[in-house]
Amino acid sequence: LALIKQKSDNLPVSYGQTITFNIQVCNQGTDPVTSVSLIDYIPSGFTFSPNNGWTSSGPNAVRTLTPGSGLPVGGLAVSTCVTVPINFVVSNTANPTNVLNYAEITAGTDSKGRTDDIDSTPDTNVGNDAGGVVGTATDDILTGDGIVDEDDHDPATVRIVDLALIKEIITAGPYNYNQPITFRITVTNQGNETASSIVVSDYVPAGFSFVPNNGWAGASPLITRTITGPLAPGASTTV
Repeated sequence: LALIKQKSDNLPVSYGQTITFNIQVCNQGTDPVTSVSLIDYIPSGFTFSPNNGWTSSGPNAVRTLTPGSGLPVGGLAVSTCVTVPINFVVSNTANPTNVLNYAEITAGTDSKGRTDDIDSTPDTNVGNDAGGVVGTATDDILTGDGIVDEDDHDPATVRIVDLALIKEIITAGPYNYNQPITFRITVTNQGNETASSIVVSDYVPAGFSFVPNNGWAGASPLITRTITGPLAPGASTTV
């Protein structure tokens, strides 16, 4: 048995949004499969309520597939796959470090009652499997050999777009009429996606006059500056 896990779409997420991961389970053996037990290790960036046949088990979610309940009536035939969805809500604590989500096969039985797997060791330990590193060659593959990649577990994550800004005055006071004043705007990428073409707008109040400078364009009361990037996750830049 082998497993891959993917988000149902490639769109960025928002707090409070319900998202779906699709877990694909495939029979790579020589006989139909009559039972597959799955576990989903829920990260703290998601909240879970039972759905699609999944139930809670401590901090995780579990589901057993049987003929007519997740598997075809005759079992999972040789060289075929079945897709099992699971839904989560994106918590308001979600950040790039707590949305990595693993699923794993914990047990399986074929039509002859055999429970062994030639290249995997099904269990409920998320940390003892080779490979399965998101975004690498061991992610989303079904041909793991148990050494470079154990194909009964797989990760998936979500795209977090999160840019933040702070603005500070860096010209020392006190201030006089007609004195040039400089502000520093710091833009930080708090997501897990590299950002580019970031447009910053500055709303100029009546107490200031603006002359184009430092790449800013437009006229009072609205001026803009584009940061071309790329701005990597965790990085900051100033204008």
